Amino acid sequence: MKARTGSIVKRKPRRKGAKATWWARVTYVDPKTGKRHDLQRRGSNKAHARDLMQALLRDIDATDGQSPRHERKTLAELCDYFEKHYVKAAEYVEGHKVAGVRSLATAKGQLSVLHDYFGASQLRSITHGDVRSSGQRDWHKRPGPKGNGQSPALIANSQCCDACSMSHSAKDGFSETRLPQATL
Repeated sequence: MKARTGSIVKRKPRRKGAKATWWARVTYVDPKTGKRHDLQRRGSNKAHARDLMQALLRDIDATDGQSPRHERKTLAELCDYFEKHYVKAAEYVEGHKVAGVRSLATAKGQLSVLHDYFGASQLRSITHGDVRSSGQRDWHKRPGPKGNGQSPALIANSQCCDACSMSHSAKDGFSETRLPQATL
């Protein structure tokens, strides 16, 4: 069985008077499960459909078929995954931190801010600009530890945590690699 294939198809209109549509179709075998998957994207014309097909093939090759499995995931699901796998109490060996985070409260607080702001958004729809602007919108109105607004340092630290969690998730195959790598 072939590992992956791609094609462009022109489909007949379903209704009278409608135009024919161009579709990009990619079939691949998931290396972990051995199951065949079929992805289809509608293009505006033949050239656009070809570009979509090539982009899907590149995406599958770059992530070993992991990215299409997670393309409809939300940031809330990513936050839960990150908290489960990375937000743990620090483990020290001979005075050096080898796993976990030093401050659980800070990491969980930053994840809750992310979860509240982007929770229902799909990962593919979040851009670098969205992450940057998230730190500039009404954060001064959110209650801080002393009841006043959150400090600019906390906002910047939270944005670094956002970028770190996204880069970890890309390495784990949870999301595609086009997510922002740094925000500052």
